Amino acid sequence: MKTTTKTRFLSLTAVLMLSFSAVAQETTTDQFKGIPVEGEHLTEARNTFIDYHAYILDTGDFKFRKEIKKVKKEPEFLEYASTDNNIRISKYDYLRLVRRTINQSDTKNEFIDRMTEHFPDTENRFTNTLNLETIYDSARPKTFFGRFDELPRVR
Repeated sequence: MKTTTKTRFLSLTAVLMLSFSAVAQETTTDQFKGIPVEGEHLTEARNTFIDYHAYILDTGDFKFRKEIKKVKKEPEFLEYASTDNNIRISKYDYLRLVRRTINQSDTKNEFIDRMTEHFPDTENRFTNTLNLETIYDSARPKTFFGRFDELPRVR
């Protein structure tokens, strides 16, 4: 009798552990998706991404690692809200996304295409207002693969 109860308990525990494990793995698949702000009706566009991009461009020696550590301690959100599209994402996630996307892209056009995948917009108003080419030009040399691009080629 004790063996049957013990076996049932162990099998029940194993099933519960597997189900919790499966649920936990499913929740982190889209960590870089922008959070749409619903229920907001705006009369004018609001875009904190533009101010943050200006800050990145104005900082002469912008380092992603330092900035990511800084914004991780004090969580803030970037918002883009217009009559057509509403996006909200934390600065931490946004910086990680931009750094990763810059590292994965070899050209400006590839970077812009990858960013538009993450922030879909029917008329590209969001990505056009950010001036992503300038961000790519200023941030690429300071990333891991950007440093490799600057090394001389041996032929």
